[in-house]
Amino acid sequence: MNVKNLEAKLPYTVKFFLIKTKADIENQLSVYCRVIVNRTKTDFSMDITVDPADWDESLGCFKGTSKQLHYLNFKLSEAEGKLQEVYYELERQKVHVMASMMKDGYRGKPLQKKQYSLLVFLDEFIEEAKSKPQVYTLPTIAHYYALKSHLESFFKGIRIKDIQLENVSRNMIDRFENWLLSWEHPVLKRPMNRNTANKYLTKLKVVINNAIRKEIIIKNPFQGFMIKAIRGKKVFLTEEELAIIKNHALGNNLSLMRVRDMFFFSVYTGLRFSDSMSLKANAVVRGGDGNLWITIDQLKTKEALHIPLLKPAEYIYNKYEENRIKTGHILPRISNQKLNLYLKEIGKLAGIQKTLTYHVARHTFATTITMEKNVDIKTVSKWLGHSSIKTTEVYAQVTKAHISQTAQRLNDGMDDENSKKKKHKTKG
Repeated sequence: MNVKNLEAKLPYTVKFFLIKTKADIENQLSVYCRVIVNRTKTDFSMDITVDPADWDESLGCFKGTSKQLHYLNFKLSEAEGKLQEVYYELERQKVHVMASMMKDGYRGKPLQKKQYSLLVFLDEFIEEAKSKPQVYTLPTIAHYYALKSHLESFFKGIRIKDIQLENVSRNMIDRFENWLLSWEHPVLKRPMNRNTANKYLTKLKVVINNAIRKEIIIKNPFQGFMIKAIRGKKVFLTEEELAIIKNHALGNNLSLMRVRDMFFFSVYTGLRFSDSMSLKANAVVRGGDGNLWITIDQLKTKEALHIPLLKPAEYIYNKYEENRIKTGHILPRISNQKLNLYLKEIGKLAGIQKTLTYHVARHTFATTITMEKNVDIKTVSKWLGHSSIKTTEVYAQVTKAHISQTAQRLNDGMDDENSKKKKHKTKG
C-alpha cells in the first residue's frame, strides 16, 4: 500500500521536527513530535538529539545509511504506530479526541474519558463551530461566545466557577432561565426580553445535545423543559415616519447620518443586518434591464438571493462609492449593537415613538414599501429570501391591521363630510 495514501486517510497529523533546547550541546538539536487532531495541537520531546546535518527537514526523518540512523528512523516509525493505536483506542471509547490525550496515551497514562465541565466543553464546541464556516456563521459563533459570557456571570452569582457537564440539571437550567430574564443589561439598563433569552437557551440546548451525541453525558437535562416561545410584534415604520427621519437634520452628526443611510438601505432592499454588513462590491452588478442587482448567498439561510436595487437604495450605494473602493464593502462596517444604539438616538431626535432597530427596516420593506403598494406576497417572499411563504404571511397580517386602521380614519373623515353636508342643507 502506498504510504502517502495511508497517511492522507488518517484523521490526525503527526510531524517530527528539530528544536534547540537549553539542554542541547553545540551542534545538536532535539527531535520533537507534533500531533494535530480536531483543531488541537501538542508538541513533546522524543528524547533524541541529532546533528542537523543528519536530518531531512522536508521528510521529517533522519537521512543517511548508518545503522544508528536507521535505528532512529525505526524509533520514529514506532512512535507513529503507537500514536495510531492510542487514537483508535480513544475513538473506540467514543471520546472526542484531543492532541493532549494522544500525548498522554503515548506516554503510558491510562486512557480515560475526559471529564468535561460545561464551560470547557463550550470552548471546544465553539472551536469546532469555527472550523465549519458553511454551518456556523460568524454572528452565530458570536452568540455562542455571548452564551459563555452569560453562563460565567450566572455562575458568579451562585458562587461557582463552572459545573461538570454530568451535573447540569433541569433545576440549573430553570435558574439560568430566570437569571437571563432578570439580569439587567449594562448598556440598555433593562433585562433582556423573552425572545432573546430563548436564543441563549436554544444555543445551550444545542451544546448539551452535542455532548449527548458524543456520549460524554447520557442524561438530557433539557428533557421536559419547554422553551416558552412568544410571537413578537413586527414593528415597522409608516411613510410619514420614514419622511420624518429622512428629513431630520440629526444635529448634523455625521455618525448618525451614516447610520440613517445604512438603515434606509435595508428599508429599500429588505436585507438583514448580517447580509448588509457582508455585502461586497462584487455582489452588485448591472443587469440586462439596466438596474443594479444584488446577488448573494444569505448568511442565515445559506440560500441564494437575487434582487434589484430600488432607486433610493441605489442612491445610497453610489453615495458610499469611496468607502466601497477603499474597503471593498458596500456600506461602512459597524457592530449591530452599536448601530442599534445610534438608531435609538435617531428615533429620539426624530420623535419616533417606536423603538428603532436595524431589523425594523426589514419589516418596513415588507410592509410599507411593498405590501402596502399592492406587491403580491409571493414576490415579497422571494425578495426577502424567505424559504417559506408562511414566514412572509406574518407581514400580510400586520398590513391588514394597518389597512383596517386606515379605513377607520377614512370612514371617520367621510362621517365628518356627511355631517357638514347635512348642516349645509339645514341652513338652506
